[in-house]
Amino acid sequence: MKCPIPRLGATMVIAAGLLLSACGGGGDDPPAAAQPQSVVATQGDGSRYLGTWTGECGTILLGTVLHAVQYSFTLTSASANTASGTLSVRDYGTNTISCNTQGTPSGPVAITLTVDTTPAVASGIVAGSADRVTISQAGAGDQVVHIAFRPDFARFWLNDTPSYASTDIAYDKFMP
Repeated sequence: MKCPIPRLGATMVIAAGLLLSACGGGGDDPPAAAQPQSVVATQGDGSRYLGTWTGECGTILLGTVLHAVQYSFTLTSASANTASGTLSVRDYGTNTISCNTQGTPSGPVAITLTVDTTPAVASGIVAGSADRVTISQAGAGDQVVHIAFRPDFARFWLNDTPSYASTDIAYDKFMP
């Protein structure tokens, strides 16, 4: 699955999240279906985006070469329904799906998030509402994504639609 990320020049592309799987215990009963994670929108409050948000390890395909990558948003200022800061990526190498080495950083590039004040209905592995967000980067244009926050605002999921799957990358807020 993909993880929509703003275009960061020739070296950046839409990231594909790792397909995560779990193995249950033995027995003949089918595993119980997971309950959707409750999520909320910010109602257009750009200050909820402030902080450093680091994504889970994901993969991108550049031509025919697979790269493991990890994206980070560092949002340092907010006013009404906008938040501004930078977006960085760390590339962990070719033909790998692991982010357990040092990696090579790219960026940061300046971005602005503009949050629509009318939330979308979030579905899939989450249930609740999500923000419709336009991410702007000078020279690269705008990209519309949907961001759904956990109610404690310590984690969010980002996708091009408000329907989220287990392969969509979650971002955790750095808590010093």
